[in-house]
Amino acid sequence: MTNHTSYIRQERRARSTGAVVQVLDLRHPDTQFAPEDDCVWATVCVTHGTICVHPTLALARSHAADPAGWCERCRGVARVCASCLGDCYWHDEAWVCDSCGDEWYPDHGSEYAAPGAAS
Repeated sequence: MTNHTSYIRQERRARSTGAVVQVLDLRHPDTQFAPEDDCVWATVCVTHGTICVHPTLALARSHAADPAGWCERCRGVARVCASCLGDCYWHDEAWVCDSCGDEWYPDHGSEYAAPGAAS
């Protein structure tokens, strides 16, 4: 029986966003993705379905550590909801959980500070 996950080199949950991210070897015959030019490695945000390709494994791994740098949905995620572990987004004057609807109102310098606020 073929191990269909053998092309997954790394899987992690990003601390910054809570998203599950995988590093894939696109040269593996079982992968569902085709390599692009010299880019034979991919970083995939499993949570949001975003793919970013890379020429080296080291670059793919470094991108896995910071999905907000290449995944648009992760970029909007401020934190992970303490109640349900869902994604929280900035909306009007508060962080709002996309899953359960909990809201957090920011104070300057707190972990819930508004995007771009000085801490």
